[in-house]
Amino acid sequence: MAEALPPDLVAHVGRFLSLASLVCSTAVRRSWRRALKDNDTVWRAVCASEWPERSEWQVAAPTWRDRCYIYKSVLPRGVLLELPQSFLDGWVCHMDRPYAAGRHLEEWAEEHDRPQTEHPAITHPADLDSVPAGTFVFVGARAPDGSLEMGAVGVRDAVFAYTGQPPALRESHIAQEHNGLYWYRVRTGGNDGVDDDDVDHGSPDEDGAFGFASVPAVLLSTADCEDLGEANEERGRRRLSWALDGVSDGWRCGLISGDNFSSRSVPRRYQHPHDNDNFDYVVEGACLDGYRKLIYYLRLSDPAQVRRLLACRS
Repeated sequence: MAEALPPDLVAHVGRFLSLASLVCSTAVRRSWRRALKDNDTVWRAVCASEWPERSEWQVAAPTWRDRCYIYKSVLPRGVLLELPQSFLDGWVCHMDRPYAAGRHLEEWAEEHDRPQTEHPAITHPADLDSVPAGTFVFVGARAPDGSLEMGAVGVRDAVFAYTGQPPALRESHIAQEHNGLYWYRVRTGGNDGVDDDDVDHGSPDEDGAFGFASVPAVLLSTADCEDLGEANEERGRRRLSWALDGVSDGWRCGLISGDNFSSRSVPRRYQHPHDNDNFDYVVEGACLDGYRKLIYYLRLSDPAQVRRLLACRS
């Protein structure tokens, strides 16, 4: 039988290894793997080194190794693309509704004798605010084939926090960094930059848009119109944006954008407010029909829920 390694030696060596190196090192010697597995000093140092901003996150993990696993696999940083279905194992579904109405909202309202605001494709501020406090949230989109197209996770209060009110929509806005990406939630300001007496643009106290991006700059119209051209396709794929004005469906999942009209695949043109170049901002032939907006949550301060989560991912 291999001689047991002193815990203080394991802790000393472990402090100099990155998370990736620690994982690789467990394949070298069985005695090292056994000693490392239960050495909380090492895993606590890893958490402090790899995720220093998470020192106050409420995660009731039994050990620091479990916490390290949750940080890496359950609460990964950044915008996540093409996720496996198993990613949401253990999460609680809060919202799962269509992106696009698939028809004119006026037609739906007349047919059902209900206001447009009650269409399931309309996202309201209450859909965000009703997520239980003290939780972590997943915000994302499911593709028509049922796959998880994209998403991101974070602390509920940071994800759904108001990040400002631009002087007018269709102007640049700086989102706030949290967990390796940039989130925004803005109010309308009572003006969307379009002179149209027939459209109610809302009061300054009404919500305008919510979403995230991999970079801080967003361009707000009904929602985020930044990086919709081919020139910035890679950044454009890492953007999600929903209208929260209570009257618009859609609006964006990666490079596919629009509302009930574009769900009929009608191409549009958009003029950037800071130059004179027009570009197509709805990909012809692509639409949001079949896409779904998702909000899931986890209460990681609950030891029982953490144990269930660890069990289903072991």
